[in-house]
Amino acid sequence: MCSCKNLHVNNVFQKLEQNQLHASSIIIDYPLEGTVFPPEFPAPEFLWTDTLQKSAHWYIRFSKPNGEVLYNSFVESSTWRPDSAVWQEIKTLSGTDPVYFIIIGKQKGILTSRYSSGRISFSFSRDSVGALIFYRAVPLPFGYAVKNVNEISWYLGSTDSKKPQKLLDNIPVCANCHSFSRNGLLAMDVDYANDKGSYIITPVKDTTYLSLDKIITWTDYQKEDGVYTYGLLSHISPNGKYVLSTVKDRSVFVAVDNLEYSQLFFPIKGIIAVYDRVRKGFYALPGASDRKYVQSNPNWSPDNNEILFARADRYISSRIDNSGSVLLNLEDADEFISGQKDFKFDLYRLKFNDGKGGQAIPVQGGSSNDMSNYFARYSPDGKWIVFCQAKNFMLLQPDSKLYIMPAEGGIPRLMNCNTKNMNSWHSWSPNSRWLVFSSKCRGSYTQLYLTHIDENGNDSPPVFLENLVIDNKAANIPEFFSFKDSNLKRLIDDFSQNAMYYTRLASLNIKYKEYKDALENINKAIKMDSSYFDAYEKKLTLNIILGQSGSTDDLHDKEVAEKLIERQIQQTPEDISLYIKRGKLRLLLNDYAGALKDGLYILKGNPDDFNGYELILVAYQNRGQWDRTISCFNKMIKLQPDNIQLTYNLANSYLNLMQFETALDMMNDLIEKFPNTSNYYLTRGNIYTLKGDKLKANTDYNKAVSIDPDNYKVYFERGRFFNNNSIQDQGKNDFDRAVTLIGNEIRKNPQDAQLLIKRAEIMEQTGNTQGAHQEYVNYLKLWPLNYNVLEKEASYYVSYKRWQEAIDIYTTIINNFPEETVVFYNRSLIYHESGNLPKALDDINTAIDRDPEKYIYFLHRSRIRNLTGDKAGYQSDLKTSYSLLNKQNNERKLTERELNILSTVQKQLYDIKSSQ
Repeated sequence: MCSCKNLHVNNVFQKLEQNQLHASSIIIDYPLEGTVFPPEFPAPEFLWTDTLQKSAHWYIRFSKPNGEVLYNSFVESSTWRPDSAVWQEIKTLSGTDPVYFIIIGKQKGILTSRYSSGRISFSFSRDSVGALIFYRAVPLPFGYAVKNVNEISWYLGSTDSKKPQKLLDNIPVCANCHSFSRNGLLAMDVDYANDKGSYIITPVKDTTYLSLDKIITWTDYQKEDGVYTYGLLSHISPNGKYVLSTVKDRSVFVAVDNLEYSQLFFPIKGIIAVYDRVRKGFYALPGASDRKYVQSNPNWSPDNNEILFARADRYISSRIDNSGSVLLNLEDADEFISGQKDFKFDLYRLKFNDGKGGQAIPVQGGSSNDMSNYFARYSPDGKWIVFCQAKNFMLLQPDSKLYIMPAEGGIPRLMNCNTKNMNSWHSWSPNSRWLVFSSKCRGSYTQLYLTHIDENGNDSPPVFLENLVIDNKAANIPEFFSFKDSNLKRLIDDFSQNAMYYTRLASLNIKYKEYKDALENINKAIKMDSSYFDAYEKKLTLNIILGQSGSTDDLHDKEVAEKLIERQIQQTPEDISLYIKRGKLRLLLNDYAGALKDGLYILKGNPDDFNGYELILVAYQNRGQWDRTISCFNKMIKLQPDNIQLTYNLANSYLNLMQFETALDMMNDLIEKFPNTSNYYLTRGNIYTLKGDKLKANTDYNKAVSIDPDNYKVYFERGRFFNNNSIQDQGKNDFDRAVTLIGNEIRKNPQDAQLLIKRAEIMEQTGNTQGAHQEYVNYLKLWPLNYNVLEKEASYYVSYKRWQEAIDIYTTIINNFPEETVVFYNRSLIYHESGNLPKALDDINTAIDRDPEKYIYFLHRSRIRNLTGDKAGYQSDLKTSYSLLNKQNNERKLTERELNILSTVQKQLYDIKSSQ
């Protein structure tokens, strides 16, 4: 190999090799002292820093401990990579012996030369990695990735020089935690159709199809209790018979404005459940299913007999628990983001015992150490456990370090492979000699590293897997893949493009108030499968939100939905989920008696079915039967004791029953437990207002504003309080502030139709009718068939005697809402006012034909007939309106206005009789 001809430099090299001279001024940044490379590893890029800072060139040498020179070179950059031939020769000549890498930098002075130097040793292991690495590449920041999941991709790479092979990309769902069984199964979270509990288990083939029939969902576990499951950090057993996951879970999941650490994520609630692939059933794992704790992140021993998992005390937060979204707002988890609150996990081990579980035992060294311990992984030979430790939380912690300990127990040791910035997501090679993990030591984008672990558990400094880097993406969740019977080349998305997917996607759109996107996805679903009931049910829900219930299209969808669900029940009458669906449909159809019937039928089969009580409860609420909601709420709270929203809603039921003291006691209790929830103060303020305690009400409204100063609702409620108590100036200030904040929200999400209406309604309360009118005009440009908004606009034009514009709007309503009889009456009134009596008469005749029990219709027609000279018709209609009013008077107490009308009609009839 090439030699160095500079005698002085040669002398320095020899002294450094023989430890007669200490290296100085050059820091070798990579590789580090003691690094062990796999035998198949390609030539790395050597990096160093010369602290003298003026060296323009460096001499480098590779040599053996006995002084044998393997290679010399002269370079002019502080980064250098040997060519493949040189690297291979170094491997061949060194075997498994240490190799010295020595650098000498020459800096010329005025009278003499100064030399800087650096030295490390590295070696090549005889242990090949022996497997490929399956991993995910994600764009950053996290908030961007959530909205652009199609840019996430999956790769299969090796530790040699080859570039990784892209297996999967451009799928419209977020897929994440994945694992392999030894018998060739891939198991992966797929968030199918935005069901966060969806999980695919499929045999690995050369081309592996991710098909719908291979998907299970963790939400099927005890679905009847109404507690949602997202399915978190799932893991398949080595023998492929079982899968473990965190269910009935809730997590702190927040997007943070920081490219490097752009999310905060850790579970605060959950138990570990088992999916038995043979029996195709779910059940809780005894020893890891105590609801006082959050139990998560399960991992299997290689013999399938034991699991390790992370456990902490369950954390209750009204903001987090009541959030309708998986992804929280920053303020929802402020106690953690600000550093005010710690959250630490302990490691536990548990005998699996064929799913029977047992007693969970804390892992010595991985528990009760004032640290958070998580992501424990057994080595395939069963000798070692490697886990993560950080000051707090779980995923993506900057201070996360890897620790190793004997599997049977012992003192954990900080691993040599740890970098200065986050060490996590580790996986063992099949031969238990290598560990792949993720780190951010080279920048914001997580990259993959490798460390060698010998038979005594000693590990080496990190080896950067440079060939697995994907530009501008973070590499994470690496798993070794070594199934010999498959030459995996592609993963094919064969599940996402169907009616179920688009319907569930629409559900998420509705949750996030992305109503245009929701409608688009629902229409796609119906186009793909016109017999898919769930799509119609979702469209009916959206129609209510958008004020389109009762439109021609809505009536058609209702008819189709009813036929579909009845047909399904006839085909499989034993399927209770169909009665839940029908009950929910009946609520949408205002068939509260039918919904009650379905709810009672469900409870007859299972007295603890949460969904049955929910159907009955909502039916009673819509009927205004608040007294009957109390027992429903109490039963539902027993079923879901952690559901704070149920307790809050129960307090509101007592409020509706005018039982102020009971409602007040409940709100006081909630505020004591959760003092930073603005909505609780608003409700208590409303109670004090109804009790006449204005001072306490004012205090609570002010408190709500101080807690949530960017929430328009707190200003709106306080503004109403001020207005109702004749403090108009302060009320107007609050309303104006609410309008401004709503504007901010609309800019964030222009699809939120309800906010546009709310802003207009607040403007109306401040007397800004022109501003409200413009808001409604803008709304109708987006959603032209909102019944209530059309009514408001018609009333606006009537108030300015713009008759034709009002008539046009009522005509739009009549053409699109065929069952709305009152619109004919309203348009008749306008024709009457504008002098078009024939059309006024036509419209009121239509209204009476449709609903002959409305006294006001006959009274209005009597006036038209009087003006047209039809005295007999005039007298007949007066008599009919008088008769209908008297009939109502016998059924209920008439309002003051109705009594005045009755008196006037009676006088008119008397005058007619007197004149005859």
